[in-house]
Amino acid sequence: MANKSLRRRLEAGLAPSLKAALPAPLQWPFRMLWRLTNRVLNEWSDVALYLSLAWYRLLGRPYIKWYADTLDRWAAAGRDEDCVKWRRAHLADSGQEDLAILVAAGMKPHHTLHEFGVGQLRSAKWFIQYLDKGNFSGNDSSRERIKNGTDIFGPEIEPKAPTLIVNEDNTFDWLNGKKVDYIWCHAVIGHMPKQDVEDLIRDVRKIMHKDTVFLFTHDEPDHLPPGWTHARMDSRNFWYSLAFFRDLATKYGYAVDNVTELLDDKPSFRSYFRLAKLMLK
Repeated sequence: MANKSLRRRLEAGLAPSLKAALPAPLQWPFRMLWRLTNRVLNEWSDVALYLSLAWYRLLGRPYIKWYADTLDRWAAAGRDEDCVKWRRAHLADSGQEDLAILVAAGMKPHHTLHEFGVGQLRSAKWFIQYLDKGNFSGNDSSRERIKNGTDIFGPEIEPKAPTLIVNEDNTFDWLNGKKVDYIWCHAVIGHMPKQDVEDLIRDVRKIMHKDTVFLFTHDEPDHLPPGWTHARMDSRNFWYSLAFFRDLATKYGYAVDNVTELLDDKPSFRSYFRLAKLMLK
């Protein structure tokens, strides 16, 4: 998080100021040097993440625990005044497109929604405000990320009585048998290893009734090798194709469809995001 915080400050102020102060012939070399510095920071950061993940594995701790602890450290470290200001502005201006997608998929205020991976409530704040009181629940493995969100949006969302859960597994047992009408999961599966994703798909039926719609994004680049259905990119980023989810749907008794067209004209969704809809057969 220290690298992230430093980089954010440089990108926001110092780096552009230095570049503008340089003579024109030196601006291009400065830009190349800045990109190289970013690349080195990213590579070293990922080596450190792999080493910490290996240590957790050695101790017999699951990936979800490692990822939650990693996110907790980053979230807790980003509470200086500059980071809080940046986060407040960033979170306040994003998330509406997630709500627009669910509304386009048929969600109404009287429906119930569970968000798997609420993070810092970027999207959840819009869901909560749209839905009737008590109709939103969400979970995240990172307690500190939820805290960052509630510190900012608490007064806005508390009157709607949302349920926010810190989960230590993907079993959905922590919802105590509750069934919901819609499930949303954005930019989460791309940070989960293959077995964790399979566990999620297997167990999500615990909170589904016959008409429940589960919408989730997955990262699927155009350059996956032929025949590949998934790939690990680094310590915490994974690609999954629709074929991967079709195989799981067949295995566990679901119907799955590609509904990526719902992402059209949604600039906050990156080009490699795909949107899938999962329902019980």
